[in-house]
Amino acid sequence: MTNKLFLKIYGMSCVNCAKTIETYLKRKKGILDININFTLEKAFILYDDDLINKFEIINEINLLGYNAKLEIDENFEKKKIKNFKLRLFFIILFAILLFPFSMGHHFGLLLPHTFHQTKHWFEFIFTTIILVLGYNFFQSGFASIIKTRTANMDSLISIGALSSYVYSFFMFFEKKYDFLFFESAAYIIAFVSIGKFIEQKYKKTSLSLFETILKLKPARATVLKEGQEIEIESDLINEGDIIIVKPGQKIPADGIVIEGNCFCDESFITGESIGVEKKEGDEVRAGAINLSGSIKIKAIRNGTNTFLDNIIKLLENTHSTKPSIQKIADKISSYFVPGVIIIAILSFLYWYLNGAGFRFSIEIFTAVIVISCPCALGLSVPLAVSLSTTRLAKEGILIKNPEVFNMIKNIGTIIFDKTGTLTQSKLFISKVYTTINETDFLKIIASLEKHSDHPLAKAIIKKAEENKIELYEPKNFKNYDGKGIIAEIEDKLYLAGNKRFMDENSIEFDEDIITKINEIKNELKTVVYLSDQKKCLGFLVLGDEIRKNADKVIKYLKSKGKEIIMISGDNKEHCKFIADKLGIENYIAEVLPQEKKEIINEIKNKGKKVCMVGDGINDAAALKESDVSISFKSASDIAFESSDIIILNDHIDEIIKIFEFSKYVSRKIKQNLLWAFIYNLLLIPVAAGFLYKPYGILIKPYLASLAMSLSSITVVLNSLLITRSKPPKLP
Repeated sequence: MTNKLFLKIYGMSCVNCAKTIETYLKRKKGILDININFTLEKAFILYDDDLINKFEIINEINLLGYNAKLEIDENFEKKKIKNFKLRLFFIILFAILLFPFSMGHHFGLLLPHTFHQTKHWFEFIFTTIILVLGYNFFQSGFASIIKTRTANMDSLISIGALSSYVYSFFMFFEKKYDFLFFESAAYIIAFVSIGKFIEQKYKKTSLSLFETILKLKPARATVLKEGQEIEIESDLINEGDIIIVKPGQKIPADGIVIEGNCFCDESFITGESIGVEKKEGDEVRAGAINLSGSIKIKAIRNGTNTFLDNIIKLLENTHSTKPSIQKIADKISSYFVPGVIIIAILSFLYWYLNGAGFRFSIEIFTAVIVISCPCALGLSVPLAVSLSTTRLAKEGILIKNPEVFNMIKNIGTIIFDKTGTLTQSKLFISKVYTTINETDFLKIIASLEKHSDHPLAKAIIKKAEENKIELYEPKNFKNYDGKGIIAEIEDKLYLAGNKRFMDENSIEFDEDIITKINEIKNELKTVVYLSDQKKCLGFLVLGDEIRKNADKVIKYLKSKGKEIIMISGDNKEHCKFIADKLGIENYIAEVLPQEKKEIINEIKNKGKKVCMVGDGINDAAALKESDVSISFKSASDIAFESSDIIILNDHIDEIIKIFEFSKYVSRKIKQNLLWAFIYNLLLIPVAAGFLYKPYGILIKPYLASLAMSLSSITVVLNSLLITRSKPPKLP
């Protein structure tokens, strides 16, 4: 049976460590797929539990020298960080103590005469201590080579440091002191350790952003059981449980307020920290903070199936998905390390066979090994993607498919659904006209719409609820997408839908109904008709308002040269009215759901990239067919599933942020990759000695390690600018 597994992995020092684990596990029977996000230290694994179980998978990862956990272990993490900081302190201390003995004479630091005979012993002892303190590089580096037959960045560091150390070790005991360069081994470990510390510190920004979302939901909750207040784990809350939430506490489950009122901070959904008033009958979400007032809520979902839980799962899936540009970078990285080792060996042979001597040649070999930086290349994409998706999630925008950062810049045509997208999703009934009793009319039409998820249906049902009308249970229910509904109520067949649906079923209209229809024609609103098998029994007029800032979004997109098309199943008059209001020249009315998909395909066949913005069941196929799809929190579940991007706060102007931010992230990724490529392309030849003969330029191994560390730090710092970029202003 196929299962999913999410793991927290501690101890990865670079992206190649993640690649090492992926390569190793893919060779194991039962592992169907694996993606590891180095930035978030998370692994997504798809496996067959008939062949391998989750504990065996964890054990396999631990055998490689890493620590895999089923959940975040804060105590383990704190202990590991404390241990690393302590080792780093002593590495730096002994590196400082080593300096006057190994390199002081280059800077005019002359040792007292008493140390002249023993200074090489100090070099040997201090270097040995530094290498022992940096054991993690050797543990990870050689475990990768032995167990996976691949080399990672730690392998390069280990080979470089040991090459210098082993050569100097033999020269030391042969008393050939002029050939020693212990300092190279020591400072390789020292500089890389310092670089890793800085890199991990800034990488933690991405991790903490993600973990902030994970911690939104409280671990425990107070529920009422037989009149008693009992504290339980939030995950154990069942649908129907009564939960007490006091001021300052986080709401542990999705529910309806049944007693009391308060103000809630729902910034994790809306991106706005202003308190939202909640009173009896209002819905609250898990993760919101009760700012004032005690309330009782009735859980409408289990504790493990809240809106927040679904957001977290969606984010985890996003972070386990690799964009195509990252796959290319990973492919290059997989050839990079063995390629560097080959270049280092060839460089060594060239200089040694040309009479440069063993020490000079081994220094060249070490410098090439150490200066190469696959870590910068590997970090370029995942760090930028993780920071951007997590930041947007905190601001109320969920990115389900990270590929959109690269794709959105190529979008030429943007198609908007009208109802619930360009207009408010909160429709209201402005008029009712019927030839039968109005209560009976509302009861029948609301019963027909009972199982529909369309915004029109919701408005009709709400009207019936406001009038406290008890609905029938429809039988033989048939939905005709974009047209209407047919069902039996009390053994009689009824139809509800648009004028086109009525005409297709040859429904007759009385003169007075036709007169009333003509009277409201100029109001340009949506009309839903009700009929029996023969005659129209009346109609509803539904009002709607254009979303705030929708006109500014259209203006912005047109200023960027985008083609805007509005499509709707509504009548032509109403569509023209909305289109004119928003400045949209191209609109298509009375469109069926399957026709929306066909329209997108026609545009794509012309070589254009299409973005679809919609929110209903009728839009699901079109959303899935488009190159990039956007929907809102109020969207139906199927539209929610079909979308690449979900706007949680229902603000249409967030589309501007999506387009501008995507361009910014794409630019940062390209900058990171360009830096990583240029750095390696320029400095590897210099380390190999290409400039030594003509200009006398040579990079010592310890300087190579410093350059390598700075390369990774540069990528990290450039990516961190994503968290500080200012949101775009409305035009």
